[in-house]
Amino acid sequence: IRKIIKQLNADTIISFLTDINFFTILSCINLKKRVIISERAHPLLINVNEKKPLYIRIFKKILYPLANSIVFQTRFAKKCYPSKIQRKSFIIPNPISPNLPNVYEGSRKKVIVAAGRLSEEKNFSMLISAFYEVSQIHKDYKLIIYGRGHMLRELKLLRKKLNLEEKVKFPGYVDNLMERIKNASIYVSSSDFEGISNSMLEALAMGIPSICTDCPVGGAAMVIENNKNGILIPVGDVKALSGAMLKIIEDKEFANLLSTEAVKVRKKYDVSKICKKWIDII
Repeated sequence: IRKIIKQLNADTIISFLTDINFFTILSCINLKKRVIISERAHPLLINVNEKKPLYIRIFKKILYPLANSIVFQTRFAKKCYPSKIQRKSFIIPNPISPNLPNVYEGSRKKVIVAAGRLSEEKNFSMLISAFYEVSQIHKDYKLIIYGRGHMLRELKLLRKKLNLEEKVKFPGYVDNLMERIKNASIYVSSSDFEGISNSMLEALAMGIPSICTDCPVGGAAMVIENNKNGILIPVGDVKALSGAMLKIIEDKEFANLLSTEAVKVRKKYDVSKICKKWIDII
């Protein structure tokens, strides 16, 4: 990295992701370069029950103060660091893709959708359990979870245990996710922790009534005004999730209000606005 930086002769170096941030800071020592690093994940945790390894915590303490600026996605992430880091930090959320499908205006399919890695922190088992409660009342609804990961087998076992094989589907990773879900009735983010979920932003921008856990690192709470442009629920709360899904299904006027308000995030998180924030720092 140091060799490439010397060849490029750039004034400013920007890096993303923790390990790459370490390498970049080390590579720029004594090169008189301006270094901007960005943290995208939970600052303290790998998953719900596991802290970051000791070497990461030590390297952050030693190396991060050497960066000129640090970009976080949320206020929560920023507050996880000491004041000397916070003083030179900025908050920049993710942008919304300009290539989203148009807002769907027809009758929505009786489908609830979610997307992400099939891993512990996404807590899709909570979503399936909550959907089971919904399916006992509204038997014509289906749940589709897009993504791949090591928990697929475990989630399928839960699906079987709840006798939901015909109602819960796992299509895997797809390239045209937004096209596939644009006419869904509900989008759910059930994560135990999350930065700013791109699929959440895009679902809101397409007017899909959305439910998200009010989880660290605080991305959902930054974007969603509860019961106005989406619904925020406590982390791990199966009853709150099933209740929120039922509210959207059974109250069409409320669902339409969520949809109308959610679309406004397109303007707030437009690519040009997010780019300007980066350019201002640079």
